[in-house]
Amino acid sequence: MRTKRLTQMLFLFPVKNGRLSLSYFWGVCVMFGEVHAVYPNLNRDTMCKMTVNQILQHSPEIFDYLGNKISISSENCDKFSNNISKFVGSLHGSHGSKSSLTFWPLVKHINIRCCCDILKYVILVDLPGGGDANAARSAVAAKYVEVCDRLFICADVVRGGSQAVARTLLGEAWRRQLRMDGRYNADFITFIATKTDDVKPTELAKNLELNQLQAFKNIETNLHQYSKSVKETRRELELERARGATSNRYNIYTLERKLTGHENDRAGAQQRARAYVSRKRSEYFEKVIQSDFRDGLRQIDAPVVNDDGDPDSLIDRKIEGYHNIHVPVKFCSSREFFRLEMEKSDNGNNEIDGQPACFFDIKETGIPSLRQYCHDLAMTAPANRRATLASLTSLKSLAKSVSTMLTDITKDAEHEQEAVRIKWESRTRKNRQGTIELAAVTFGFAALLREKFSGTIDSTVNKLQYRINNELHEKCKQAASYAAKKASRNAGKFLKPLGWQKLHAMMRRNGSWNPPNDLNTAIVEPFTSHIKSTWCKIFDYDLFPGLEKSLTDQVNQLLDEFLESVPPSLKSRAEMQVEACRDEFAATAKTIPNDARSVMDVAQREASRKLTPSIANQLGSYCERALQERGEGSPSRQKKIICDGVENCKTELFSNTTDVMKDRVDTAICEARRELRESLSAAAVEIQTTLSLVWENPQTKGDRSQAFAEIRKIVKSVEQHVGRASRWQECTNTNESGS
Repeated sequence: MRTKRLTQMLFLFPVKNGRLSLSYFWGVCVMFGEVHAVYPNLNRDTMCKMTVNQILQHSPEIFDYLGNKISISSENCDKFSNNISKFVGSLHGSHGSKSSLTFWPLVKHINIRCCCDILKYVILVDLPGGGDANAARSAVAAKYVEVCDRLFICADVVRGGSQAVARTLLGEAWRRQLRMDGRYNADFITFIATKTDDVKPTELAKNLELNQLQAFKNIETNLHQYSKSVKETRRELELERARGATSNRYNIYTLERKLTGHENDRAGAQQRARAYVSRKRSEYFEKVIQSDFRDGLRQIDAPVVNDDGDPDSLIDRKIEGYHNIHVPVKFCSSREFFRLEMEKSDNGNNEIDGQPACFFDIKETGIPSLRQYCHDLAMTAPANRRATLASLTSLKSLAKSVSTMLTDITKDAEHEQEAVRIKWESRTRKNRQGTIELAAVTFGFAALLREKFSGTIDSTVNKLQYRINNELHEKCKQAASYAAKKASRNAGKFLKPLGWQKLHAMMRRNGSWNPPNDLNTAIVEPFTSHIKSTWCKIFDYDLFPGLEKSLTDQVNQLLDEFLESVPPSLKSRAEMQVEACRDEFAATAKTIPNDARSVMDVAQREASRKLTPSIANQLGSYCERALQERGEGSPSRQKKIICDGVENCKTELFSNTTDVMKDRVDTAICEARRELRESLSAAAVEIQTTLSLVWENPQTKGDRSQAFAEIRKIVKSVEQHVGRASRWQECTNTNESGS
């Protein structure tokens, strides 16, 4: 961690009676997890007495890395993995030795680049599990899940085929949180089962009842025949060798060749059996995962129906419609893939990795299919499509602008250009980020357009805020009353099975020891269950209805005014630029509401994650009091203190929770308003920049006719390519909408 970050942490760490307390407020355990990972030899009591400089000087090796950027390059994956493991490993030294530091809290991020087609337009983030024992690593995983576009849940096929894979791999708390986000669905989650080559044919054939299938019977028959041939040939070879001096060397050589052929045939039959069993296991486990995923949805949604008594409270789905849900499930074997790749390249490395033991074809490993799946996701992602459309429109507008720039005008028109410039040009400036923004002026095209946009934004966002608050307020009030009734009982149910060690660890962290086992989540769960359907429905609606049309109408209206004010000598030039502005803003008007929606979605997910920390902060004093209990029977007394505390403050507990929800929703709306203002202000500047070619001339010193002719050819070629790309995209969109 950097010096500034370490200073902030030490300032926030609460000290009580000369000791560092981790049960004061939410987030302290996360920060301490980072510090302790880097400085494992410093305990809590020692650390709270040290300054920042003393801590940094405690390990000079760490100080040398701070503020630096490290580049690592290797010619192969093995060496690269060894070189980078020092900075990404989460264990203290070898075999868990606590004497060695770890570097992962120091690393802000790691960019890994390699020559691989699958990484085009895709960013893969390898996250720690949501139930990581280190609170800091668990917090990293939760933060990325808020903003990622897809969630891949990976597990080996043996574990992944268990009867409760979809629930056990995510955990109850994570599933409910994703459901609250409206993302516990087949459009967000993909299950990937690995190690499909790990097969025990006899055991699996019995469990899956493959002995009843004719295809498997044929494989068994062939395998039995090959095994019988191996035994007979081996016996003949042994008899021939036993003859000693009278044996025929040619017969021995023939039998050895024959035995090798039979053994190869048997090995091939065994490999076909493993491949067949692996394929059948994948088919069976896919059904298991699909069924369990649907059961998980029913389990989460069912309490809403039972408690509300309102069948419409289900999230856009009736109970009988669950069978139509199909979550993507992929099976793969990286080990067999690399073996087949090595065999194909024939570079001799198979002596180390071994020969393929299960599959014959690379496609059977599932890796090519998984790569294609990732590529298709990237190509069909809405954000990528919007970016592609915006790029085509921008390129088309640029080509038109260049054509306009190369258009000759008369000298008389130059005076008229100055008049147009004075009337329509708004002053701009560069901000600290290097982007162009409007200066504090109220005249000119961009300023007038920004003023029009501002009124539309305020009207749209105010309507959104009124609708959300109106729909959410009453539901939160009901949920708070309902959750308060169940708070004490849920707390007691959660605490009852905990032993002294887990109970003590949980109290030191304000009720949170491991994210799946969280007292605060258990208490807040009735509240989230009660509001999750309303919460998701609110944010599933069109948040900015009619915004695109209103913005487009305002731009077209102002462009018409501009076109009418232009003198005849500049009319043709102005018409070309106005057309370019219309096309460019048509694409922008589709993108800006989506960008604001994305900002709103992230803020909405963050708002739903503030409930548990709010509960934790309010229960901190009771956990602190319970920790003071010592002696025989202290666990029972500690549990009673916490349960009584929950009972005593249950009304305030969920009253504050409701306020937290409202405040975070207001924050989300403010962020959406800010995003709209910034995006539309930038769009206004872009439109004015495009129009500025009406009142500006290119540098015309010297004879540039030949250069301009070459530029015109390039522009014409670009326009043709953009036109073809636009028509192709229109056809693609038409086919998809028709299908």
